Amino acid sequence: MNFPGYAYLPGKHPHPVRDPLGYSYQSDPGTVVTVEESLSSNVFRWGIDLFNHGYYWEAHEAWEPLWHAAKQSAQHPCSSRD
Repeated sequence: MNFPGYAYLPGKHPHPVRDPLGYSYQSDPGTVVTVEESLSSNVFRWGIDLFNHGYYWEAHEAWEPLWHAAKQSAQHPCSSRD
């Protein structure tokens, strides 16, 4: 995978998804993985790479499907915090 053209900062760059000038406008939202697969997944690793290179918003977006999977899993501790 290639890093985005810019690290999104509100007010400084076009919103990556909502703005037609954004680098992810109308792109595929990504792959959803199960909780069991999440920590060893390419999605998780990609989020780490993004974060470590200063792409904080993009890392959040990469990890968000993993958080949703964790919340929906009855086997994961996050599901009992509601």
